[in-house]
Amino acid sequence: MPAVDEIQESEKLFVPRGRHKIEIVKSTTDVSLAPNYTLPEVAFIGTSNVGKSSLIKALFNKVPNIERSRLVRVSSTPGHTKTMNFFQVGQAFSLVDMPGYGINQPQSFVEMVEGYLKNRKNLCKTFVLLDGEAGLSHWDKIAIKMMEEFGRPYVVSSVRFFSLLYANKYEFCTRE
Repeated sequence: MPAVDEIQESEKLFVPRGRHKIEIVKSTTDVSLAPNYTLPEVAFIGTSNVGKSSLIKALFNKVPNIERSRLVRVSSTPGHTKTMNFFQVGQAFSLVDMPGYGINQPQSFVEMVEGYLKNRKNLCKTFVLLDGEAGLSHWDKIAIKMMEEFGRPYVVSSVRFFSLLYANKYEFCTRE
């Protein structure tokens, strides 16, 4: 587990200052039109409406006027993100918000994601976000299989788990 000072130091990556800007660089469905970075890249992928954009918006919460800006768009409608959205975090790394799979996934989803995973040389980690309340879905299993098939490093992370804890807080704390 990281120490408090390590966490505080990493938080600085998400605070724009001087030449360290956080900005959306490109939205595209065609990986050949993606920004040509040498920066390390991380991607977030998961089912439609699992909270990928919300997580990215939370990471970028120190960006001035994030609520009014068009930097990260969040919707309650499943499948709202239809493109790969590339963000540059200073000169540290780039981050990609991938469209969701499952409900309302874009028609070009398979070609887009396979092309991205096969060809993106600077992709160093993909975060596969799972809905902690719904559990591992058929679509999640396919996403994980793709990571394995293409030999891409990935982390499986559960989101929306805390609402289960809050809903059942007394069950978790009760001693028999």
